[in-house]
Amino acid sequence: MNGLLIAVIAFEGPDAERVPLDTLIARANAYQEKVPVGATFRKEKKGGWQFIGPLPLTQEPWSDGTVSGRTSFVLNHPTDPDIVYIAAAGGGVWKSTDGGNTWEVLTDALPNLASGALAFEPGNPDVIYYGTGEMHYSGDSKNGDGLYRSEDGGQTWTKIASVSDVGSYISRVVVNPANTNIIMVARDNGIARSTDRGATWTMPLYISWVSDLAVAPDSPNMYFAGVNGMGVYVSRDTGATWTRLTGGLPDPSEPFYRIQLAISQSSPNIIYASFDNSGLYGLYKTTDRGSSWVKLENTPNYLYPQGWYDNCLIVNPTNPDIVYAGGVFPYASGYYGIVRTTDGGITWEDITDQSPNGRVHPDIHHFSFDAAGRLWVACDGGVWMSTDGGDTWINRNQGLGTIQFYTLAIHPRDTSVLQGGTQDNGSPRREGSDVWRVILSGDGGPQLFEIDAVPGLDTSFATYQGFGGPYRFVNGYYNRDTHGPWNGSDRASWASGAFFTHPAERSTIFAGTYRLWRSTNSGISWAAVSGDLTWGNGVLISGQVSPQNPDIIYVGASDGKLSVSTDGGNSWIARSPGVNQPIESIKINPNNPGEAYICTSSRVYHTSDTGKTWNLVKVFSFLVRAMTVDYDLWPPMIMVAGEGGIVLFSVDRGASWDTLGTGMCGAEIYDMDFDFQHQALFVATHGRGMWKLPDYQAKVAEKGRDLARLGLFWAPGAGILYCLPEGKHSLSLYDASGRLVARSEISGGKGSWRIPDLAPGVYVVRTGSWSAVFPVAK
Repeated sequence: MNGLLIAVIAFEGPDAERVPLDTLIARANAYQEKVPVGATFRKEKKGGWQFIGPLPLTQEPWSDGTVSGRTSFVLNHPTDPDIVYIAAAGGGVWKSTDGGNTWEVLTDALPNLASGALAFEPGNPDVIYYGTGEMHYSGDSKNGDGLYRSEDGGQTWTKIASVSDVGSYISRVVVNPANTNIIMVARDNGIARSTDRGATWTMPLYISWVSDLAVAPDSPNMYFAGVNGMGVYVSRDTGATWTRLTGGLPDPSEPFYRIQLAISQSSPNIIYASFDNSGLYGLYKTTDRGSSWVKLENTPNYLYPQGWYDNCLIVNPTNPDIVYAGGVFPYASGYYGIVRTTDGGITWEDITDQSPNGRVHPDIHHFSFDAAGRLWVACDGGVWMSTDGGDTWINRNQGLGTIQFYTLAIHPRDTSVLQGGTQDNGSPRREGSDVWRVILSGDGGPQLFEIDAVPGLDTSFATYQGFGGPYRFVNGYYNRDTHGPWNGSDRASWASGAFFTHPAERSTIFAGTYRLWRSTNSGISWAAVSGDLTWGNGVLISGQVSPQNPDIIYVGASDGKLSVSTDGGNSWIARSPGVNQPIESIKINPNNPGEAYICTSSRVYHTSDTGKTWNLVKVFSFLVRAMTVDYDLWPPMIMVAGEGGIVLFSVDRGASWDTLGTGMCGAEIYDMDFDFQHQALFVATHGRGMWKLPDYQAKVAEKGRDLARLGLFWAPGAGILYCLPEGKHSLSLYDASGRLVARSEISGGKGSWRIPDLAPGVYVVRTGSWSAVFPVAK
């Protein structure tokens, strides 16, 4: 039941999140390279941060059950079929030495784990090139940090080219088999070329994004490139100059986009080229090395409806008539996943689902053959392999920790129980161990636990892309459909919409599209409590109800609008901080409804008057995706996280910042939250799963930072010690009978209250929500 709930629309995932090239370039231009050329990293990154899975996900319904995250590339050793490398879209490079039975991660220490392509140096497979930046054109296809090289099979890595040298998005790296000093990189806006093993770079083709690049297996001077929207280009001088091929191929004036190529290794005159226009514009074949081409009219439309995203080709290395093409998934009639021809393109069959002998997850990105002739597949669900050309499939995801989380929810009483929303792998749940099972399929969106959850009994909610749902679960098992009336009509976030609870009413929950919705009966019915709370084109992505005064509600939008209600949602006031950046996180002081911190994609702001005025706390030089605040400390501890696995903290209201913990990988962090009772911090990465930092306050103390926890404490000889937030407080002391013994008016901060001549007995001191019970001895 769980997995079938949204199966019919799972294929729409990336399509709705396709972004214009200008947007991808703007994102890349805002990126600041983290390390210079020449920086070196070892594969290990040890420290206090702990990876807690998934490794991999289980019970995923679209595949044969076990999945990891989206994978961009498979690189098979040229002579040893048991050695294989993969590049995870957001999780870096992994290596197996036993044919995919087990894996080890090689790149956690790098500052950017967005993956484009891998390549060996011909003749020396210990030399590996890693091109960062994923060229799949989706909203979460992240820009990279240049080109890296390992000389020792992935044990160490050195950055050899900057973003300005090789681009922000890389689809292929090709090292010339006759002269390994010549390196070619297919990149955004063209092809980069080095003739001195990466020391210097030129741009011999500066034209458009290049989705594919290959060298002729029998002629190292000859290269072919698939140039988006332009056509197939050829170089006959090792990439120094380029010419567009015609001879039956589409003209640049025609409406095609991405192009993928496949050259026959056994008959190099035979080349296949696929042209995309969301569906298949045409699959073309040449038998004379590109002089003339014919369109293979019988090819099924395997690219429909998102050939810009999942699009790949390969020719069997010993038989030029056997070709594999990868697209989406055979959801229904007219949809295809992996299709195969054995007669050079005359007839085709879909081989994605060979149940009970294996089923490959949707969205195919790359093919590769190993030295034993086995076919490998990279897709949104990780990696599969076939020993018989696709008649059966073997799942190779065990041990890959590459899930791309969007969101995180922590059980309010048992932090061993977590839920999250992931890219194309649904909403997984963790229950007390590193085993995660999918409870809802598709692209997982925001998740929620009701506030009265206790260990062993909880009500939670999961959503899918576009704020579809929600669905309600009890102890992680489907309970009922709680769809909101916004489904199919409202503008909503793809996977990070505002979804939050009422602090006192267990059955009251809120969901944000472009307006705010409220349910008072655990999702059975919903009512809109606002109009459009964006500037007109955005969606709601954050929100919170004040724990002390539930009439105060903050809601933040993707276009930078912040709205506040002081009457429980009956009316709304725009109280934006003045910068049109996404309001990623809102954290209200539980003891003071007027105080809150918010973070945008690069800034943290503070208010002490419910958003009437804002103080700019900090401007960061990296993309910030999440923030949380531990108001139980004084001053409050602010924590932010985002790009490059960066997690920073401040315990002086933003005057200074430091790294929190050690050993965090370089994957981008999308969400974070903490368990104050156990002092554990959790972060959800988009490519390396979920991580935990135990006892984060101790990590702060190790850096010499003074921490004080809010509260009242008895210290014999010193009196009543207090640590209280700013403002006026009235301390009241009672004896065991409830009689008021003493009272004192104090200001917030740290201090002591001495009460002379207390008689022996038991006393209670109170102020606001804080209290302490202590004995006085004779």
